[in-house]
Amino acid sequence: MPQAPLSKTEEGRLQELISLDLLDTEAEADFDNLVELASLITGCPISLISLIDRDRQWFKAKVGMQESETARDISFCTHAIEGEDVYVVNDASLDPLFKENPLVQSDPSIRFYAGQPLITSNGFKIGTICAIDRVPRKLSPQQLDQMALLAKQAVRMMELRLSNRKLQQTQARLAEMTKSATVAREDAVTLRHDLESADRSLSLEREKIKKVFEATPAPLVLFQGEDLILELVNPAYQAIFPGRQLVGLPLLEAQPEMKGQDSERILLNVLRTGVPYHAVEHRTRIRDAQSGELKDRYYNFSYVPVLDHEGKTYGVLNHAVDVTSTVLTKQALEESEERVRRYAEAMPQMAFIAN
Repeated sequence: MPQAPLSKTEEGRLQELISLDLLDTEAEADFDNLVELASLITGCPISLISLIDRDRQWFKAKVGMQESETARDISFCTHAIEGEDVYVVNDASLDPLFKENPLVQSDPSIRFYAGQPLITSNGFKIGTICAIDRVPRKLSPQQLDQMALLAKQAVRMMELRLSNRKLQQTQARLAEMTKSATVAREDAVTLRHDLESADRSLSLEREKIKKVFEATPAPLVLFQGEDLILELVNPAYQAIFPGRQLVGLPLLEAQPEMKGQDSERILLNVLRTGVPYHAVEHRTRIRDAQSGELKDRYYNFSYVPVLDHEGKTYGVLNHAVDVTSTVLTKQALEESEERVRRYAEAMPQMAFIAN
């Protein structure tokens, strides 16, 4: 299989990667949430934050993948970091560059790949945030733009993480500076300024993630705590309940028709166990805004646990796709086929009576 050429800045790129102190570190909720969001945006079962080391690619965050690393010479991501835009392979089994790749010919049987390079503020491409599927697919321009936004957020979080570690080291040194009160006071002022700056940066990152959340075309809602309070609702979800107040209210207060349905039970189970839940053509009864009647709607949806900075589940993200028209069409077709079948069975009897 053809291998990606090394750039002239490869050694500098590796030094930049090492300086971020990310390789072989524990999983962190902020990065895990980004790959969960990448899977929701693209619809792909596998999403990764992949860091390209000298001879391997190592996954800082992953969903849908057991392995923590693979060899660099067979990785898709090492090709992705040759450019700056999203690198897309719609069907790897037909691509001359990848069709002989062992990751295509055997597990995980990659067919689709989209990887956005992670470009640091110094201009080095240290890896990618990527989405992978086992079947061919295509992404819309909006989905590609959202992948690019996630990549920028991932890099900012990495650099902010490094800054915070340096601040922690500064705090440790500050504790030892007992001989010079003047120096200690000056360092304390600098430290306070840096911490305030870090807090502002974190607030900006949360706001950017909120914007990606709101721009997602499919309905999204974030439930928080045992009361299942609707913390974040995107416009597509609000459109299902026009004119209702949703944000800040518990599930059964915002959507009282859910009482007696299984949504509350499933959500609480995901919150308490941390195990995701996925459903296909799930029937939900929703009160119509105009008639006030309860009407059947059908959704493909996922309930995904959301972790806090300590790795504990504090909420559940619901991503849904309305498939009502597809289900009703299928039901109508089945009913039509049943009528034809009954008519065909009755034909011999009708012929006998006529004779």
